[in-house]
Amino acid sequence: MKKFLVGLFIIGFGVSFIAVMGYVLVRTGHAAPMSSLDTREVLSDGLQTAPNELIIFSDYLCPACRRFFNEVTMPVLRPMVKSGRLRIVFVTFPIRPGSTNVSRVLLCAIKRKRTSLYAIYDHVYNADYQRRDMAWIANDLADARLVEGDAGALLTCAKSEATIKEVDRYKYDAILHGIGETPTVALNRVVLENPWNIKRLKEELK
Repeated sequence: MKKFLVGLFIIGFGVSFIAVMGYVLVRTGHAAPMSSLDTREVLSDGLQTAPNELIIFSDYLCPACRRFFNEVTMPVLRPMVKSGRLRIVFVTFPIRPGSTNVSRVLLCAIKRKRTSLYAIYDHVYNADYQRRDMAWIANDLADARLVEGDAGALLTCAKSEATIKEVDRYKYDAILHGIGETPTVALNRVVLENPWNIKRLKEELK
C-alpha cells in the first residue's frame, strides 16, 4: 500500500508540475503562440491542403486520451479526414510516468507500420502498458504484427539518440506553447475549451 501511495504521489506531482508550467506560461503571456508551432514533420493524417487542421496533444497512458480516441477521433474525425475536410496532427505529449517509453516505441512503430496508423493507435490506447519497459512494448507490437521487422529492430530504434531527441522536442514544444494537460485539442491553431462537444466540433468543421 505504501508503494502504491508513493506511486500515486509521483504521478500526481509530475502531471501537476507540467500543468502548472503550461498554465503559468499562458497566464504570464510567455507561451509561444499556437500559430508558431511547426507541425511539418509531426505525424499527421489528411491532406496538407485540407481547409481545417486539428492538433491533438495526447499521452498514450492517459485514460481521457484513450476515451477521446475511441469516442471522437475514430467515429467523428476520421471520416472528415477521408472526405478531405480535415488534417489531424498527432503530437505526443508524454507527461505521465512510463509514457515516454511508450512514445519512443510508438514513434518507431509508426515509421515501420505494416497496417494503418489507426490500427496501431487503437492497439496502444487500449493496451495495458502501465509499468511496462520498452522491450515489452516492442515485443507486444511485433507479436501483434503491426510493424515491419522484429522487436529487436524496433527496440534499437526506440533507444536511439534521434528518437529520444524527437520525443523530447515534442514534449518541450508543447509546454512552450502553453499545453499543460492531455488531451488538448487545437482547431485551426485555437485551443478548444471543450473538445468533447462533438456537436460544436462538427459545426466548426462544416
